[in-house]
Amino acid sequence: MLGTTDDIIVAGEAGDAQQAIELARARTFDVALLDITMPGMNGLELLGRLQNLCPSMATLMLSTYSEEIYAVRALRLGAAGYLTKDVPTPVLVDAVRRAAAGRKYVSPALVQKLALMVCGDATASGHETLSNRELEVFKLIACGEPLVLI
Repeated sequence: MLGTTDDIIVAGEAGDAQQAIELARARTFDVALLDITMPGMNGLELLGRLQNLCPSMATLMLSTYSEEIYAVRALRLGAAGYLTKDVPTPVLVDAVRRAAAGRKYVSPALVQKLALMVCGDATASGHETLSNRELEVFKLIACGEPLVLI
């Protein structure tokens, strides 16, 4: 998706969280794209680790999960933006450029949600009041994971 632009270079890829951490230690990146669900640890936890390791690197979350579930949580944790994987390529390119310039990417739908939150007009969804770990456990239970493995 990003390989068709002249000003964006895909400088590395990681198959899991540990590889992402190793890449971040070995090289300097302007922007990282992270998935919420990845082997090794969830993307929100990795976001925090990468911010500690590389505070000048912007991080965009790119996920199959809708903005409604994770976007506000990711922004609160310091992500430069949140996009779903079905986003058109020009939107992804715009988000990467914004993140590289030190700005945030927020979709029009998320702008509305954030405006309502700031104005106090939004009622929090149940999942928004859960901690990151509580949300992760809830998701594992919903997927049928045995309690002894959670």
